[in-house]
Amino acid sequence: MKLKNLVFYIITFLPLCLLLFFLFRFSSNVVHIKNLDYERIVCELENYLASDKAVISFNHGDDGLRIEYDYLIEDGPYKPKKINFVFNNKPDDYLIYVYGSSPLISRLPFLGEDSLFPDILESELNSGQPRNVRVYNFGVSSFDSFDIKEMVKGTVNYRKPDLIIYYGGHMDYSSAYSVVIRKNFTLLKGDFFKKLVGFSSLNKFDKWNKFAGIGDWILYTSIEPNLINLMQMAKIVSIRPEPFVDYNQLILSYYEKNINEIINFAREKNIPVIFITPIANLEVKPFGIYDITQGFFNLGMKESNYLKRIGYLFKARDSEIFTGDLRAKSGLNYFLRSLKRSGVYVLDLEAILLSNEFMFNYDSFYDVGHIRPGLHKIIADNIHGFIKTRKIIS
Repeated sequence: MKLKNLVFYIITFLPLCLLLFFLFRFSSNVVHIKNLDYERIVCELENYLASDKAVISFNHGDDGLRIEYDYLIEDGPYKPKKINFVFNNKPDDYLIYVYGSSPLISRLPFLGEDSLFPDILESELNSGQPRNVRVYNFGVSSFDSFDIKEMVKGTVNYRKPDLIIYYGGHMDYSSAYSVVIRKNFTLLKGDFFKKLVGFSSLNKFDKWNKFAGIGDWILYTSIEPNLINLMQMAKIVSIRPEPFVDYNQLILSYYEKNINEIINFAREKNIPVIFITPIANLEVKPFGIYDITQGFFNLGMKESNYLKRIGYLFKARDSEIFTGDLRAKSGLNYFLRSLKRSGVYVLDLEAILLSNEFMFNYDSFYDVGHIRPGLHKIIADNIHGFIKTRKIIS
């Protein structure tokens, strides 16, 4: 009888205790956001960006390169990952290395690598070229400019290419916001499912770890941003817009530093570099300071005039804070457009697409920045034309 009573009390009061604990944590986090020290976040962000984040090792072989890497994003370092690159080019082949993050490599399972723009570019360049061209895709998921800088140095030192192409920028904002900024605006615990699985000792099983990862990803990308919006709409929390101007400028300054290091390294090796302005899906709902971000987004989605629509959506993108994956801000592309140096080329993909009234929507993107095959073909065509017009391949 005592055992039955115990089970009854556990079933009855445990959910209530969990609910009370949740409400306590939620309330304390609301108070934390209300009393947030925005200046402290600047210091944390500076420390994060100034640290050597990229941990990449390169192991040379006779015909390939084994790359092992780790990086800090969201709630801590991932387990080390390994990639093997096999080089089977001939001595007189023209070598192109393409660098970036997941947009370079993400595809649906039934699509091959020939659906990605580096492979399409290789095929196009080998049509009518006197020299055989090999394009190597060094895109790695979640790599920002810190990681790509080290990837450039390691791969070039292994085997020197004739041309470097760089497409990236989104992850510089996404990683910095994930690791430093967004944790200060958390209403729920971001790693709730991870801790729950660990507490129940189910983390010994891969399927439960995957379940926890999916659950925490939904918390981070959907539930948390919508809760922040709701709290702002109800006037329970208020977020100041001014500090984010400083945060974004600080992130951009380190991106510029990394890009300049890549340019200087390439110049020493006598390798030309093409930088491509990154693009993204502007119809993914952004989350930020509600009246500003949601206001611009709503105006853009209702606007029929193309240039006005894009202008509003750019402002919504530039003001986003809590979107699951952040997009590169306008300042990053302004910087790339300003690069005017010998051996440095800028393919302004964003401006080209704008001139053609490209819609930047789900027709061309799977989500925020992962590219559908049709857009991969457009990007390859533009790079091909750019290289041919400027006679970069000799």
